Amino acid sequence: MQTITVDVGHARYPISIGPALLARRDLLDAEVPGQAVLIVSNSVVAPLYAASLALGLAGRRIAECILADGEQHKTLQIGRASCRERV
Repeated sequence: MQTITVDVGHARYPISIGPALLARRDLLDAEVPGQAVLIVSNSVVAPLYAASLALGLAGRRIAECILADGEQHKTLQIGRASCRERV
């Protein structure tokens, strides 16, 4: 695993790069302290990664909100309407 730090001006955060990191519970436990998690993704990315992420988050209450693909669906209004019923 390789970790790089991204600096966006007002904040800095680490990004870990490597195979099968989403399923690594030890890493996720250190970074995601909550017991209730909402996975927000889209219809293209979710089928590829949501199951692995759910494995890494095992033991928590997990809800998923899957949006349609495309930039036009990445709005607060659509996200709120799509995810409200799942939480």
